[in-house]
Amino acid sequence: MDPCGFDDGFDEWFSEMLKLGGYEDDVSFLPEVDQEENSIDSDELYDLIDKEKTIENGFKWMSEECLLAFTISAEKLHCEGIEHKFGELHSQCFSVESHDKIFHHYNFTIEEKHGNSDVWTSKLYFAEVKQFSGVKSFLCCLLEQNDCGHCYGCKNQDVYDLKHPSKGGYYEGHSGICWPFMDETDYDSDSDDGCVLGY
Repeated sequence: MDPCGFDDGFDEWFSEMLKLGGYEDDVSFLPEVDQEENSIDSDELYDLIDKEKTIENGFKWMSEECLLAFTISAEKLHCEGIEHKFGELHSQCFSVESHDKIFHHYNFTIEEKHGNSDVWTSKLYFAEVKQFSGVKSFLCCLLEQNDCGHCYGCKNQDVYDLKHPSKGGYYEGHSGICWPFMDETDYDSDSDDGCVLGY
C-alpha cells in the first residue's frame, strides 16, 4: 500500500490512464501529495487535466480502432485496387455489461478512390470492437441507407443516432443493463423503461 492509501497497482493504472489522455509519462502537472494527510484533492486534480487534449486523444484512439476494424474487414473482402482513408467519426457508444464483457459501437466514414480516379467518395460504416473474457474482436460493415438494427447497449444509454446493420451480426447488449452498470434489480419505479441512471 502506498502512502496515499492506494493499492500497489494504482500507480501503473493511473500512468496508463494518463497515456490514454495524451500525457505520456509527464506527471509534473500533478499536485504534490501531502504525506501528513495521505490524500489527493480530486477537484484540484480534475481542474488540472487538459480536457480539450483528453477529448482530442479520445477521438484519435477511437478513430484508430474504427480504421483497424475497417482494415481487417477490407482484407477479408480483398478490396484490391481501391485506396482508402479514414473520414470522420460520426457517433459512438461504449458499453460495459460486466468486468469481462465490454463493447464499443461506432459509425464513421471511409473515403475511397477507385483505380486511377481522382474522385474520393464517402461511405458510412458500422464497427464493433468488443472484449469478452479478455479476447478482443472486431466487426465492420458498410451501412445501407435503410439499416436500423436494434441495440440495447446503445438504446439504454440514449444513443439513438448510432445506426446498426439490420442484418445483425453484432452484440446487441442485454435489455436489463443500464448505464452506468446497473441491472433490472436496480429498477426505479419513476422510470418508464425500467432503467436507472446512477448519477
